[in-house]
Amino acid sequence: MLAGVSEGSVPFHHWTCRSQQIVATEQMQMPQAIVNSPYGGAGYVNSTWSDNPAWFSEGTGFPGVGAADGNISAAFVQVNVTVVSLANETAWGLGVGSRCTAPYQVVLPMLVSGGGYGGGIFNYAWEPLFGPEAPSDQNEPRMVNLTVYPGDASPYFSNGFTAANTQNVSTCGGPAQHLIVTSTFLTVWIPFTVEGSSHLIPLILPYLESFSYVFPANGIWAADNLSEPGGPGGGWAFDYLGGCACGGCH
Repeated sequence: MLAGVSEGSVPFHHWTCRSQQIVATEQMQMPQAIVNSPYGGAGYVNSTWSDNPAWFSEGTGFPGVGAADGNISAAFVQVNVTVVSLANETAWGLGVGSRCTAPYQVVLPMLVSGGGYGGGIFNYAWEPLFGPEAPSDQNEPRMVNLTVYPGDASPYFSNGFTAANTQNVSTCGGPAQHLIVTSTFLTVWIPFTVEGSSHLIPLILPYLESFSYVFPANGIWAADNLSEPGGPGGGWAFDYLGGCACGGCH
């Protein structure tokens, strides 16, 4: 007889987390990349993936997008998103127990359901005007609705400036600077409703992104590296501190 098992005892079992039922199906514009541009400068992003998300159709990437002088640009593609409920169940036999860490989960892969978009965002009549010649990415909106039609709204994302977490970029006393930064993920939050209650579920997109930023001469910018541990992923967000003559002032 095995140690720790007596006659008449319950056989070995372990906990497992299993899908239960579909609770929501949504169409939305999934971001493939989002890029801020520093005030007076430019930003560009090229994105590929590490785990081939099904919402990309073919190839290993897509044409990059760029922005300039405080503008924000992004690339999106419309996908079908399915959310299922989760529950803990027991499974017989030996195994490593794994309980649910959340009540809901996005079903992967997601499938492309419509066309995409690449270009400037937050500069439409039905959107809050933000970005063009904006000196700061503070209070940047957390979602975009590309048109007034259903299915053309994005999930929530976090691409704005919260606080500086890296050294300021300064071009005082020198020429313009060109910096390259990388990111390995982008987090979005999927909105859905169950029995009249609204929910947001985080989804980490396994993107490999290369960002290129240009900062003109005679300026100072604070930078928020969004891909720092605990961050939402993506590139950098900026807060223009001013010209060199005043030592960096708004």
